[in-house]
Amino acid sequence: MQKFSLAILLIILLGFTLLFNLYFNFNSPFSDLAWSFLHGKVYFIEKIVSPDLIFFHNHYYWHMPPLPAIILMPFIFIFKIKVTQGWINLLLNLILFGLIYYLAHKKFNFSKINSIWLAVLYLFSSVHINLVIFPNAWSFAQTVSTFLIFLSLLEFFSKKRYWLIGILVGLVFLNRYLAGLVAIFYLLDIFFEQEKWQKKIRQSAQFLVPIFFCGLIILGYNYLRFSNPLTTGYKLTWFNQHYYAFSTDGQFNLKYIPTNLYYYFLESFRPNYLPVLPGQNTHQLAFPSIVPYQRGSLSFFIISPLFLLLFKADYRKKINKQLLATAFIILYILLCYYYNGHYQIGPRYFNDFLPLLFIILLSYFQNKEFSNYYKLIIIISIFLNFYIGVYLLANTDLLRI
Repeated sequence: MQKFSLAILLIILLGFTLLFNLYFNFNSPFSDLAWSFLHGKVYFIEKIVSPDLIFFHNHYYWHMPPLPAIILMPFIFIFKIKVTQGWINLLLNLILFGLIYYLAHKKFNFSKINSIWLAVLYLFSSVHINLVIFPNAWSFAQTVSTFLIFLSLLEFFSKKRYWLIGILVGLVFLNRYLAGLVAIFYLLDIFFEQEKWQKKIRQSAQFLVPIFFCGLIILGYNYLRFSNPLTTGYKLTWFNQHYYAFSTDGQFNLKYIPTNLYYYFLESFRPNYLPVLPGQNTHQLAFPSIVPYQRGSLSFFIISPLFLLLFKADYRKKINKQLLATAFIILYILLCYYYNGHYQIGPRYFNDFLPLLFIILLSYFQNKEFSNYYKLIIIISIFLNFYIGVYLLANTDLLRI
């Protein structure tokens, strides 16, 4: 019976996921950029629409690092058409589901059934759901980062070849700079786990050299675009230039911490009042009675309720301390960032370090019964998250970029 119920749930999830991805089945900035790369250009050779475009020296550029476009290049080269990012995003998430299942089952010794539940938990009962059902440009980049981080974690819990982990983390830097800070976790492990300094130095070199070369690629890419290796383009986008026109606080500032703390951890649903004439008010609610704040972000723990168990995890374990320390460093940077990623199901930026928190969660569930109570929470969370996704799709077009 339990297997049958899980099979039904998986079919429903796949159906909803396909519906969302069919809705997003259109050309994308990374697909257009891949098309440009194949023509030897680092700027868009065809017109696109996006709030993050950069107009520089009579050309339009994309501010994000190049890896997602590079991933799409072989598909576009083979099929001679601009393959949309949505289908590749769906493929990566399907593989990611299997990767999480394998990690839970083979490396953390969960049963096959519970390993499937844990994969469902990560993809649909957490902020990762943004990346599954909203395969826009920003989500696609985070899907690629998440996939690479889990590959590096799988290698860490397997053969622990630091040269390979370094390559994977370097590729994360080629995709999302902030997510690349997961490198801190591996450096902490090298420093605290190895007793001999010779081995610390050797493993650090094996790990850092690939990241260094990926950094050189980023610098060269920046130079080709903006004639300055240190200019990433983030401050040059139309959106950011509009923001800086009326703000003097900059891209990172401690002043943003209270705002981000609220939206990341405290924001909840809002009442949906009946429409009234200007100057009037009402306490009567319209259907649906409660709605997410369209331009904000629901609390991480509303979207990812089982992650509350992180507070009960055993931080006497050295690895949990290192994972949490790395996650806190990335979170601190996000708290100081001027933008919290509006139009989302929970704080989607958390996906930059969510795999690290998930490993702590796996450690917590080890040697415990993964009870029906947890499974019920996952199911309720999933349907709540899909409701929010449908609401956002009905109320904004920005998700389609």
